[in-house]
Amino acid sequence: MIKRATIKNVADHAGVSIATVSRIVNGHSTVGEKVREHVTKSIKILKFRPNVIGRNLKTSRTHVFGIVVPTLDIPYVLLYNKPETSKRCAVAVDNVAGGARAAEEFVKFGHTRSAVIAGRFSDSDRSQARYEGFSNYFKSEGLPPPLLAEVDFSKANVKVAIAELLSHPNPPTAIFCSTDIIAISVIGIITSLGLSVPGDISVIGFDGIDFWQLIQPSLTTISQPSRRMGRVAVQLLMDRIEGGEETLRLMPFRFCAGESVTRVKQ
Repeated sequence: MIKRATIKNVADHAGVSIATVSRIVNGHSTVGEKVREHVTKSIKILKFRPNVIGRNLKTSRTHVFGIVVPTLDIPYVLLYNKPETSKRCAVAVDNVAGGARAAEEFVKFGHTRSAVIAGRFSDSDRSQARYEGFSNYFKSEGLPPPLLAEVDFSKANVKVAIAELLSHPNPPTAIFCSTDIIAISVIGIITSLGLSVPGDISVIGFDGIDFWQLIQPSLTTISQPSRRMGRVAVQLLMDRIEGGEETLRLMPFRFCAGESVTRVKQ
């Protein structure tokens, strides 16, 4: 059986990138005429036929319903979650490094007693990675490990978690939350208890949701480039459908300083 030529085969034959072949196949006018002719010649030689499903993904009109069966080898891209093996397509940020960056900020402001409120590790490897990065940074600075409270994403019983943390013999002066949604809940609950953020407890979130600047105090957070990540994921998926190699794309996170962190009280 003759193997069907892929977009990668065409790119290799023509000596151009997969993206260039994709633009030509989809009729984009941003490719020079000489390159277009050269790639078109390779397409004819290899008898390449574009994958209709892959092309239609760009227009969101495939007119096909699909069922994903785990036992089948169907191209997919993980978004936000880093795969256990590099041989899986994924778009994510380095959650361990992001957690470490949050810890660095607290340490810079003199905080030595910290806590992490996170989604349950059994439900989210991102939560665990963010906690590990945060905890490892405190350990590297010779500081006590953070207290840990795992909460259900469905109920987000943050109030109980905070009550337990504040009743600890050495309650935290800084709380890192694995998501911005949890962080916003934490700020509201701490305020309702008559305490101040950041006066009594500093708070940092993770995700960079659109309204982090709109709450009071504005939230300090580790921001993910979600829109850009989505665009990259679509392109990777199209490349995979056309025979491209699986790859892990780590996107840069951004530290966003709000008003929810300040120097620890002496």
